[in-house]
Amino acid sequence: MVCAETMNLILSQFFCVRAEFIPIDSENPLNGFIVSNYENLDRVNGPVSSTSGTSNVCGPSQWDTGRFEASVDDPGDPSKLYISCNTTNALGEKYNSSAPYSGTIPMYAIIQPHWVVAIDEEDYQWAIVTAGRPYEESGDGKCIPLDARISGFWLLTREPVDPESSAVMMEVAEGLGLDTAKLVDVPQDGCLYEGA
Repeated sequence: MVCAETMNLILSQFFCVRAEFIPIDSENPLNGFIVSNYENLDRVNGPVSSTSGTSNVCGPSQWDTGRFEASVDDPGDPSKLYISCNTTNALGEKYNSSAPYSGTIPMYAIIQPHWVVAIDEEDYQWAIVTAGRPYEESGDGKCIPLDARISGFWLLTREPVDPESSAVMMEVAEGLGLDTAKLVDVPQDGCLYEGA
């Protein structure tokens, strides 16, 4: 199950969404992750959109094997991940978007904070993730991440459909003062995740 905050996201992309974080070094997850996102457009099992080497989100088309990577900048606080585009073009030249901004790719694709603000501490079946520190007031005394316009606020579960965990996460998020009113349920029933 994925719920996502939608301030600047396109609802036609909110079908069968999933994200997989694959450790770059299986012996030490603090070395970061390759992030593989998947979604269907317009409907369940519709056209596929993915960042697993097929996205132009990470840059112009010459950077055709773009992928997202998550880094842990502070090993003392591994809950704060930073997602950036790391791409290699057809000539094998590496472009790392964590380098100073060159103006060649969209600014929103440079570095996006993804902070894990709450988890299921018993068996790690869910996580609440925000795009940085949630301190922008959205009304009724609730907050959203300042960067929600470009990154988001997610309720994530290991199982695509998990109403029990979803209910717990909503309660936890509200208890943390997060504004859950802007969350949109992402359809997962019947998803095949073809090509994921």
